[in-house]
Amino acid sequence: MYRLSILFTIIIALCVNAALSQMIVNKSIYGQVYSAEFTVNARTDVILKRLGDIDSMARIMGCVNRGGPSKKFARVGDAALFVPYVNTKNREYGIVMVTFLNVLSEVRFTYQSLTGESFFQDVYKFSPSGNNSTDISFVKRFIADDPQSPEQIAERTKLVEDCLGRMKEMVENR
Repeated sequence: MYRLSILFTIIIALCVNAALSQMIVNKSIYGQVYSAEFTVNARTDVILKRLGDIDSMARIMGCVNRGGPSKKFARVGDAALFVPYVNTKNREYGIVMVTFLNVLSEVRFTYQSLTGESFFQDVYKFSPSGNNSTDISFVKRFIADDPQSPEQIAERTKLVEDCLGRMKEMVENR
């Protein structure tokens, strides 16, 4: 009887495993990594205050804040709904959330479109460089379901450059 129950359990496990392996589909993903290093003429706490203000962060990203559960980006899990000014295939409505925060040294944001077609992570690392200035190391990891054309990659590169330029201007001209 004992051997029969073990054999029965093994047969069920093999059937479940076979059924699950037929349901899983492996697809390729497409992505780019953008990086920049630059200096901002402001202290790190001033930069973090600007990045932590949801309306300011929306403007930096070229979006409009449409609300959400958080009033500011102050801790991991704080989130807001952002709507891009221009809604093209690569810029859908989505949720922006703080995923990592090490005060005065690093902050990470993620964006996931509501359609689930794109995802990105922005990583800001800060190093005070004296005279009320901060060196920033920035990385954006962008992932999409479809391959990106050279024109789309060039457009996204310009968007990243514009975002970083707005952030630098907003912080320095507080």
